[in-house]
Amino acid sequence: MPATMAASPAAIAPAAAEALPPPGAAVGACALMVAVITEAIATTGFALPVVRNDVLRRTPTGNPLTQRRIFQFHAPLMATTFLTLLAQPITSTALAHMAHPERTLAAGPVMFIILLVMRGWGLALQEITVAQAGRPESRQTLKQFAWIVGGTTTALTGLIVFSPLLELYLRHVIHLRPYLFPYVQIGVTVGMAMPLITALGSWSRGVLVAAGRTNVIYRGMGINLAVHALLLAISVNLQLPGMVAASASFTLAAVVEYFYLARHAARASLPQPVTAIQSSDDALLAPAPD
Repeated sequence: MPATMAASPAAIAPAAAEALPPPGAAVGACALMVAVITEAIATTGFALPVVRNDVLRRTPTGNPLTQRRIFQFHAPLMATTFLTLLAQPITSTALAHMAHPERTLAAGPVMFIILLVMRGWGLALQEITVAQAGRPESRQTLKQFAWIVGGTTTALTGLIVFSPLLELYLRHVIHLRPYLFPYVQIGVTVGMAMPLITALGSWSRGVLVAAGRTNVIYRGMGINLAVHALLLAISVNLQLPGMVAASASFTLAAVVEYFYLARHAARASLPQPVTAIQSSDDALLAPAPD
């Protein structure tokens, strides 16, 4: 046999590998990065006119803005995102030690994504509240709006779960295996109140950020993580159904955090700015809590 023919399999293998489509995870990661970069460019373009016309032209007054004040303002917003993302790996660790781990670990991320999409409407309320909470006439309106957003998205979540919409999404959009449908459905059903809890929690955090009470937000996050981990540990010990335990722990931890934040938000003393932009500045320049 000629040497060239004997070596042909080794030569063909790399070429065949290159011809194969990239793994789905790589495609998803690339698509995510393109979307994030596009969003960053678009957001910068939208913000530039506001910065030029309403920020740079203003005469500085009051205490100078320091990096420490900026960090105090930014950290709670960053921490909220971190807490949202941290819940999934904690839950996955617990699911791996419960019954049917292969199925629950496959269905769990789908459940979290569905709930995250429905909660997204409420997550945006935090920034809105920070910008407007200093207006006395806006405080009650903001809270009512949080109830409206949370109630509406919770109702929509129920509509998705108890109608053919959920199966339509699972079967024809993401092509999930049919035997995983019940796992996703029970998880979303148990966590159906999360959009409402998220909206109210975002309102509470926004009020506390505007009042400079960021220390309360950090304690609330610690309470959330502690309750979440404790409930998951109990569920693993009792070998409760995985999806029920995951969704219930996630929801109850958020409820406990909300009540803690709401109690402090009700007593928070807020500045009274002239404009929405100034409200954010006042929140940044507010004296650090003791």
